[in-house]
Amino acid sequence: MDKESEIAYTGKGECPTWSLIGWCYDSVRMGGYPAAQYTAMGYVVTEVELSNPRQPERRGVVVNARVDTGSMMLCVPDSVARQLDIDAESMRDVEIADGRQVKVPYAGPVQVRFGDRTCFVGALVMGNEVLLGAVPMEDMDLVVNPKLGTVTVNPASPDTPLYRA
Repeated sequence: MDKESEIAYTGKGECPTWSLIGWCYDSVRMGGYPAAQYTAMGYVVTEVELSNPRQPERRGVVVNARVDTGSMMLCVPDSVARQLDIDAESMRDVEIADGRQVKVPYAGPVQVRFGDRTCFVGALVMGNEVLLGAVPMEDMDLVVNPKLGTVTVNPASPDTPLYRA
């Protein structure tokens, strides 16, 4: 797709980071998404606290995380991983928007706190912003309201997370 076609497709010709053949891609996401979706719907950001449960004396880091139910994992930039002093356990294969697979560090554990909800997960160390994927969202039983641009605890289980087994 040439640049003129891409501009026509996205409506703006730009994505939050860069575009490849009509798809927005940034290094935080594990997959691309149609550029028109970004320009039409935007994205949801919420505040979470990340901490290293192996070092309870170390203060947590409060961050604004991009919420992405289409991604599975918690992703953190290298700067946040260093702040948390989390250990890389292994390298993991991650498929990015153009279909390539890249290896990124998998580190943890990370404790994620949203209000009075918390979970423990591993994190892919990549990108330049924190990405809150489906695994931590499900673990804390959080729901996204894209129309209002908010994240809340599941109203069906306001006191504690409800798990499906």
